[in-house]
Amino acid sequence: MKLKSFLIGSTLIAALVIGGCNENDTPTDPTPTGVAPKAVTNLVAVSLSETSVGLRWNSPVDTSLAGYDVSWKSSDGTDSGSVSVAPATDTTQDATGLKVGKTYSFTVKTKRGTLLSTGVSVTWAGAQRFSNDAANAATTIRLYEKASSNGSGLTLDPSLGGPRNMSVATPSAAVQLGFIVDPAGKVVIGAAYSFPEFKNVDKFDSNTYVSTQSWVANGLSDWFLTQSLDKYIPADGNLRAFTFEATVTGTTGQGFVARTGATGNYHYARIFVNNVGGKLLQGTAPNRYVELTISYQNTPNVFFAKRGAESPVGVYSRRMY
Repeated sequence: MKLKSFLIGSTLIAALVIGGCNENDTPTDPTPTGVAPKAVTNLVAVSLSETSVGLRWNSPVDTSLAGYDVSWKSSDGTDSGSVSVAPATDTTQDATGLKVGKTYSFTVKTKRGTLLSTGVSVTWAGAQRFSNDAANAATTIRLYEKASSNGSGLTLDPSLGGPRNMSVATPSAAVQLGFIVDPAGKVVIGAAYSFPEFKNVDKFDSNTYVSTQSWVANGLSDWFLTQSLDKYIPADGNLRAFTFEATVTGTTGQGFVARTGATGNYHYARIFVNNVGGKLLQGTAPNRYVELTISYQNTPNVFFAKRGAESPVGVYSRRMY
């Protein structure tokens, strides 16, 4: 009986020792074996040029992430590419060498070892970017007020030599954007043909329309939308313009969407009014102006689109007549 009790006791003691060693010396791996990583969130895209698109996303809360697989394919299936991104803290990637005039689907997958997450995708298209006058690379694109002699109209379409300032009195090409300063000193900008001050002059493009709202951002590359650009153009056929405050808080500017061209040949642009020194309105009367950065889609009927968080709304446009 004593030997049996001793053996039982010894066995219990041994079991406790063994159990204690396992608990202290073998940590538990928090990553489940064979489980795919979580997907990225808030994938967004912006056109950097006609042949390049910048992608950005948020990394998921997960363990042992190695990076990301980024791939893209044109909507007609004729062009594709891919790149591996590492480490997991690197959550941006530019897709370059894209074909002009094509839309692409971009997909990002998270990697853990050889395992991949489900893909998150965004559709976008490259667009020509303008931050300087096409005729003078050293001159920032400016839209001057109606009273200015510097050319108060602006032609957007590159096929017409745009974007460039245009004399309202003697335009050599269709004027598409106009700008006035109202009696309260506010900036009013929109389709040139919608302004009573402009529309009776020849060579104004009556097919130019602007979006029903603007968006607040720090610049063109930080301004994101949730729909293709045609969704923001009014369907009621009314030309529109925006009224901006001349001074703003911080460094934000205002972006809006424009459409040019006739049915079946629409071109879309994102136009950003830059904040310079805490102001949207620059200069002194009668030559006050706003500085613009423009992204213009040269290929007709190619719409931008994206997925992710949209930039905050600025002001709503108003009907001009």
